[in-house]
Amino acid sequence: MKNLSIFLIVITCFFACEKEEPVPPMPTMPIYDVPCEVEEYYGAFLQNGECFVDNEVTLLVTNIDRIFRIGKQGMIPEGINLSISHEANLMDTLFLRPVAGVNNASVLYTYRLGDSSGGTFSISPGTGTDQDFIIIDYFNADTTEMMGRFQCRFNDRSIAEPPVVAPDTMVITEGYFRVKVE
Repeated sequence: MKNLSIFLIVITCFFACEKEEPVPPMPTMPIYDVPCEVEEYYGAFLQNGECFVDNEVTLLVTNIDRIFRIGKQGMIPEGINLSISHEANLMDTLFLRPVAGVNNASVLYTYRLGDSSGGTFSISPGTGTDQDFIIIDYFNADTTEMMGRFQCRFNDRSIAEPPVVAPDTMVITEGYFRVKVE
């Protein structure tokens, strides 16, 4: 009987002292070494090696996707539009290579002439590489904030010249953003 009592006490202590599963820490907002001077909410990147800093950064969330635009206003507004499907896993690297049937992320650089297009740079279907990507480092559904990095090399140029003055090629590197739905 004594052995049974000791056994029951040991078992009771074992189950009473069982540790709870640790709660995973909330992701913290990363700190980037952005190559251009930025504000609290920003979009910035090197465009053919030169700083492009927005004066318009927006995040639009629809039933289909999340679209953020990093743009500049002016005589001919221009900017990059990055679109992420709601089907995309934000924990994965999202490649910007259009593939028939699956397109979790896409990119388009546009020039505007009033209400019409002044031209675009894009990545042709089947030509994107692993070097064309978006990485979401922080997303908070409660505050609707999103932070990440991206880069791409456009290979399809369609510019209505003049009055648009655009480079022959466009390479976006060291792209960083912090956006929030307003």
